[in-house]
Amino acid sequence: MILQSLHQLYGRLSADPDNGLPKRGYSRQNISFCVVIRTAGTLVEIQPCRVENIEVTKGGKEKKTVRPLSLLVLGQSKPPGQGLNPCFLWDNTGYMLGFKPGDPKASEAKREKERARTLASFEAFKARHLECEVQINDPDFSSVCRFLESWSADEIEKHPLLNHVYK
Repeated sequence: MILQSLHQLYGRLSADPDNGLPKRGYSRQNISFCVVIRTAGTLVEIQPCRVENIEVTKGGKEKKTVRPLSLLVLGQSKPPGQGLNPCFLWDNTGYMLGFKPGDPKASEAKREKERARTLASFEAFKARHLECEVQINDPDFSSVCRFLESWSADEIEKHPLLNHVYK
């Protein structure tokens, strides 16, 4: 009885777009950037998706904070664990672009291990999407697949925005 009531309440709340509750199959995630591609799957740009907030402190000074944009995205939250768990159509830069800023204080061996993990994450993200292309059968999704097939993590140096996403 309680579970039925909770299910009904969720149904009513998720039907109201103003309350921010995600609909079934979606979750609210913090998104820092958006990859914009052409129909052919080539990169147009990497856009920041961040919100600036200016607060006045008790001392009367303005304090500016920048945070990722909270958006409803397809799928649930990132599953816990250490395995390769790519999300669908969204994820961090390691999975989506094969880029993760390294710790400059880390040893060369540790940086190389992290780089290998990041490239494996990207390959898992790419494989997940390419496996779904035939089933989804949508030209826009095929554009995403063409992008993933042609993208090289070496191209990241051309996009200085990503170095600032993590600061």
